[in-house]
Order: sequence, then structure tokens, then C-alpha cells
Amino acid sequence: RWDVTESFRLRSDGGNLAAVLLDLRKTDGKRYALIVKQIGRVLPAFKDFVLEEEAGKVLLRWVGRQSDKVFGSHLTSDGSLRLFCLLTLLSLPPERLPDVMFFDEPELGLHPHAITLVAEMFKRLSKKRQIFIATQSPYLVDCFELENIIVANANNGETMLRNLPREHYQRWLDEEYQLSDIWLQQAAGGVAWLGDTQPVQREGAEEAGRGE
Repeated sequence: RWDVTESFRLRSDGGNLAAVLLDLRKTDGKRYALIVKQIGRVLPAFKDFVLEEEAGKVLLRWVGRQSDKVFGSHLTSDGSLRLFCLLTLLSLPPERLPDVMFFDEPELGLHPHAITLVAEMFKRLSKKRQIFIATQSPYLVDCFELENIIVANANNGETMLRNLPREHYQRWLDEEYQLSDIWLQQAAGGVAWLGDTQPVQREGAEEAGRGE
């Protein structure tokens, strides 16, 4: 249950998701309908949110296609809640988003099809905002280009970040290896990070590693 007035930006923990969705339904119906449609692509049983303001507050609830039963967040899986939050966040107008965003393992609890959808939304939004993603998912890594990958290695207590020069890995790519194949065979080493192609500052990347 959340105050309907806190609806401009989605909190980092997603706590005000219902308030954000209610505001979008009132002020930007097309964007709200797109969010509902995107969720339905991944969760066919999902029909729509049930958002009712009561005493200035709103609960996150939704209804399925096969029955009239209304589900609250306590009856919704962690993966579905994460999907609701991610698709809503990545569908917000750029002016309602921070200039730089860090995502720590956004793939957790998501179906591979959902990971692909979220990755495409990441790439579209990255044209307007700078995005960093820390991931352990081969599925997510394969959604990006080699130039987007940053590898993190521990070196005497320091985190060293480096890009993957295409000329070093072109023979793998020519043989139709996926990026995840290169990663899983430890040919790239370290832990893969995803970011845009702008210069990376160590302080920002280390913050992302702590999930902040």
C-alpha cells in the first residue's frame, strides 16, 4: 500500500510501483497499455492491474485472463514482481528516469523470453540514458554486442575493468560462437559486466557491484 502522490519516479526497491502505474493509467494511457501488453507477452495469464485509490493510497493488485480472482503482491512470485517493476521502469518517459542507472542481476527470476525482452528495452533506453548491468546470465550476455561487454577482474584487492577488443575474439565469432560460449569457456576471464560504450569510471562500476 503506497501513497498515490509518490508516483513520478519508481523507487529503487519498487515499493511505489502501484502508485506509478496508477499515475500512468491516468495521465498516459497509451504507455500504460503498452506495459500491460508487454507483461502479457511474457505472462499469458496476466490481463491487467487492478489499481484502486483508497484514502490516498493504492495497493498493487492484478487480475488474470482465466478468472476474476484478484491477486495481491503476496500471491505473486518474486520473478513476476521483478518483471512488473523492470518493464514499468524501462517504459517510463526519459524525463522520469535518472541520467545513470545501475542494475544488479536483473535476470533473477525471469524466464529466458523475458530476459530477451528486457535486454531489448535496455538497448533502446541506452540511447538516452547511461546504463550499467551486472549479470551472471549467459542469456543476457548474448543479447548484447562484444563492444558492450566489460570484464571485471580482482587484482591484489583492486577491481580492474577492461573491454574485449574484437580482434582478440574475432576467430571465436567467425566460428559462430556466442558471447556466452567465450565467457563460459573462460576465454574472456573475469566476470562480465554490461554497459554502454562510454568511458567507465572505476568508482561507478564498483558501486554497481555492490548493488547500489
